[in-house]
Amino acid sequence: MVSGQRCGGSISRATQMAKRTLDSMVMTTIFSHELQYISQISAGNWQAILQGVANNLASYNPQYVTLDYACQYVRATHTSGS
Repeated sequence: MVSGQRCGGSISRATQMAKRTLDSMVMTTIFSHELQYISQISAGNWQAILQGVANNLASYNPQYVTLDYACQYVRATHTSGS
């Protein structure tokens, strides 16, 4: 089980990762390579982490979409001929 303190670290790292890409005006994806760590996160802590990141990014007014849709949108911005 992941502690509340560890959730805070996860929220902070994910927020920093997302803010870097949002400030650069590129598509934002939050990811981790830590499969063994992720499998130990309870559903409640996972929800707390996602909510914490969403709260920290609220001022950016993000649009939450699927990765497929985001890639289609980014491609269209480069191939639309405008």
